[in-house]
Amino acid sequence: TCTITAAVILPKEDNYEMSLSKVIPVLETARSFIMTKNWLPRNVNLTFVEMDDRCSNVYSIFRAFNAYSTCAHVFLGPACEYALAPVGRIVKFWGVPLITAGGMTHDYSTNKSTCDSEFHMVVSVGRTSFRVMSYFIIRILREYNWKKVFLIYEKNAYSNVAGIDTCKLMADSLAGFFKAENDIIYNSYDTALNAGEGIKENLRRELQYTYSNAFLGPVCDYVIAPVARYAGVWGIPVLTAGAQADAFRHKPLSYPTLTRMMGSYRLVGEALRHILHVFGWQVAGMLYHNHGVGSPRGNSMCHFTLGAVFTALNQTPAHRSFNEDTATPQEYRELLQFVSRSARIVVVCANPSTVREILLAAEELNMVDSGEYVFFNIELFSSSEGSMKPWEVPEDTPERNERARKAFSALLTVTASTPDNSEYRAFSEEVMRLAGDRFNNQSVSTFVTAFYDAVLLYSLALNETLNEGGSEMDGRAITQRMWNRTFRGLAGQVNIDANGDRIADYSLLDMDPVTSSFHTVANYIGATRTLEYVPDTKIHWAGDRTDPPPDTPTCGFDNSLCPDNCLRSDGLLQVAIKTINKSRIELTRPLLLEFKRMRDLHHDHLVRFLGACVDPPHACLLTEYCPKGSLQDILENEQFKLDWMFRYSLMHDIVKGMSYLHSSDVKSHGSLKSSNCVVDSRFVLKITDFGLHGLRCSGEDADDKDSYAYWHKQLWTAPELLRMGSQRPPEGTQKGDIYSFGIIVHEIITRQGPFYLHNVDLSPREIVENVRNGQKLSFRPTVEQLTCEEEVVSLMRHCWAEEATDRPDFHALKTAVRKINSDYESSNILDNLLSRMEQYANNLEALVEERTSDYLEEKRKCEELLYQLLPKSVASQLILGQSVIAETYDSVTIYFSDIVGFTSLSAESTPLQVVDLLNDLYSCFDSIIENFDVYKVETIGDAYMVVSGLPVRNGTAHAREIARMSLALLSAVRGFTIRHRPSDQLKLRIGMHTGPCVAGVVGHKMPRYCLFGDTVNTASRMESNGLPLKIHVSPKTKAVLDTFGSFELELRGEVEMK
Repeated sequence: TCTITAAVILPKEDNYEMSLSKVIPVLETARSFIMTKNWLPRNVNLTFVEMDDRCSNVYSIFRAFNAYSTCAHVFLGPACEYALAPVGRIVKFWGVPLITAGGMTHDYSTNKSTCDSEFHMVVSVGRTSFRVMSYFIIRILREYNWKKVFLIYEKNAYSNVAGIDTCKLMADSLAGFFKAENDIIYNSYDTALNAGEGIKENLRRELQYTYSNAFLGPVCDYVIAPVARYAGVWGIPVLTAGAQADAFRHKPLSYPTLTRMMGSYRLVGEALRHILHVFGWQVAGMLYHNHGVGSPRGNSMCHFTLGAVFTALNQTPAHRSFNEDTATPQEYRELLQFVSRSARIVVVCANPSTVREILLAAEELNMVDSGEYVFFNIELFSSSEGSMKPWEVPEDTPERNERARKAFSALLTVTASTPDNSEYRAFSEEVMRLAGDRFNNQSVSTFVTAFYDAVLLYSLALNETLNEGGSEMDGRAITQRMWNRTFRGLAGQVNIDANGDRIADYSLLDMDPVTSSFHTVANYIGATRTLEYVPDTKIHWAGDRTDPPPDTPTCGFDNSLCPDNCLRSDGLLQVAIKTINKSRIELTRPLLLEFKRMRDLHHDHLVRFLGACVDPPHACLLTEYCPKGSLQDILENEQFKLDWMFRYSLMHDIVKGMSYLHSSDVKSHGSLKSSNCVVDSRFVLKITDFGLHGLRCSGEDADDKDSYAYWHKQLWTAPELLRMGSQRPPEGTQKGDIYSFGIIVHEIITRQGPFYLHNVDLSPREIVENVRNGQKLSFRPTVEQLTCEEEVVSLMRHCWAEEATDRPDFHALKTAVRKINSDYESSNILDNLLSRMEQYANNLEALVEERTSDYLEEKRKCEELLYQLLPKSVASQLILGQSVIAETYDSVTIYFSDIVGFTSLSAESTPLQVVDLLNDLYSCFDSIIENFDVYKVETIGDAYMVVSGLPVRNGTAHAREIARMSLALLSAVRGFTIRHRPSDQLKLRIGMHTGPCVAGVVGHKMPRYCLFGDTVNTASRMESNGLPLKIHVSPKTKAVLDTFGSFELELRGEVEMK
């Protein structure tokens, strides 16, 4: 018996991609395959010896000597670059071949065909080589005649793949190929050097503005962002394999010189692009795993993969990340609901178990049975968990497994090419069995299967050598037989080129509805960059569809492509017109902002504001038309029968509409009554005549104060508002709206009109005066004769309590009304369906939707608070879980101010007085700057900092906005009164400067939006060297202001500044 010993020299730690626990099961499975196929003579026995090299060059050479001393015939590994080097050099003197999935650097790519070659006995079967990348980069340099290159790299990136210094070795490999070109001049920069000085200053020093003609790298998004921006300013091209984030797609504005090379992720994007193009899909949503904000691991591999998909699709699809380590089923449902608002094709990148949970959530949301959605799973390293029946989990219940099986019918998987046959399934099962028994590792990835192919390749070459009379000790002959050949390996055809390197492909998998197993339907050929479909196969669509679903619904995602409910059959839009009795309407900025707020209000129980005509004498407001009239009309129509279910539904509709109105920017109604509650064609009650009180009040005040109509309108008004008389705010108060709701509830119950008094005949004026004059004994409608439930009477009394603070809010009322209406909501819907369709609109909001609405309401409040702390565009990115990358702004104007003598004033005041002073002053300032296109950066003590021109660029208008704001603040300070020292005059000192700066978010806890650059320092110096009650303007700001021709500036003369 001849024993062939294969020494497996790899790290033992599982955090490495090529650890022993992941590779040994693959090797043993390959050995079993060889024996069953009789690829070796029966008297040849192949054994594996495991050796831990700790990914270290010291340990690897020790392990190699130990292996050689025991007569090893072949080495499998090392795979770490530094560990491979000494072993790769010494094996040629021993005559022992070495096969590895590593060896990506330039040194291993040199010609190895002669005996004096450094790595003559090394064969690389891995999927990555820096040599190919270097040739591609050099080809680009030649295309544009670039001869000076600057290499930028992060030294220890991707250390889990090839050990320490992986990115440094990549840069060294590039440098080796540049040397061979003779005429390419290069230099390099490690981002870890002088990190405290920042990227900008380091590049300024290294480049001296003129050194290089091109940048190669960096690859990390956070590092390349400022580099690419500054390179764009300097006109230096940047070539990188990173920069997969969506923000880097917008090159004309921010990255004009950036060239992106996506590596293997690009192939996934290209495969997806071909598939989407075949089915006419242009819009895709994306859900992907990413580590939490602030994680030391940075962004996940899925984050960078989908960056490549972004580029390949040439679209900006809906996308959202999640942390699969902490995500819950509820979060998955919310993610799917979010992406469904703008996409029907969903690309998912996560672990197999997470993908299963997402699809179960999709099945629960009816996204599978509907047949309207298609899911793509990006499987970076295909494994045994996802190759056959990823939907099946033995530990799960049969019901959930069946749901998962149905959900996976909507899934297509993109993965590294693996055959869908019995051989591969047997291989996966065997490896999982061995891995589970020995290493407690239950997965088989395409990365480690390269070692399976390595064993097959070696066995073929060894068998040929022995058959021709050669010796198993003649490693050189065996090595030559492994090069430049093609054989059938685990993943199909394996191509090894003349230099001992491999070419890889990708596959598209679909689940067979009969066997419930995934099989290949198309292949993306990496060598030719083409997509080839497997003959006699087809994709099976979910929901029993025979053709692929469209990527956009027929009516659009917001139903904007279908006719509006307000449109009649003849195409005309029906609107309600409210005349405005004003001789002149001035379109001021506050009025325009109020119009926008009204237009942005969308709720099922609020009448939509459509627009306004502001040209007298035809000035009017245009709103949604509700054909059933007002609630008052319905209540007064005796022919219209109202049961309790209908009445409680009307109350519920009012409460929901008012609850939303109170939480919006409108804040309150001010004129809530039954005539301002209208009913549409579906018997849904909607509230109208809210907001725009400056336009509405003139029409209401036109009534004669002695007329019946004038006093009748006051019947719904709260007593505290009546006592204000002419000082009553037109917008009313929220507690006043609660009182009005109580009167409406009484009106709904009695159907006797507002403020019904049993056996008492009083005019509206007498009723209003009694309510206004009521003190201890409040004057209210009669409730003793009512036949309604006691809870309704109690609710009315709480709503019209004399003390406004004793009244509930609409949020509490929503719960109370829902509880009162619960008995009717649970009645037999089949018995009441026809009558309910005749009487009122079917309540479409279920309990889950109510709670979702409450959640969204609280979420909106939190977002509003965040929008007050950070710019809205920046806050929106943080809410979506995206990284906020710093931006360069070519021209902004920065404002600084402080109070002259503030230190002495503080010394003569108590701390509370100082706080009150600053609070009064900055509240005044904050109310003023809202009228200008500026952003308040921060306040530190008495210092106040404002900027214009970022985060939203506004051309050169930033100087004008800051100047006008400065004049307004200066005017306000002259009239400002200090509460504890009213005779003192505050002396504000203002400075402003125009120029470039960089802005970005700093920190994870209590993040701040900060500005950096000389412009900030210069603006601060302009303020500190200014004069009290004066605005100190720099020459650059003056040059911009002169273009407007509306500012008077006085030359101060030369001032020495630090």
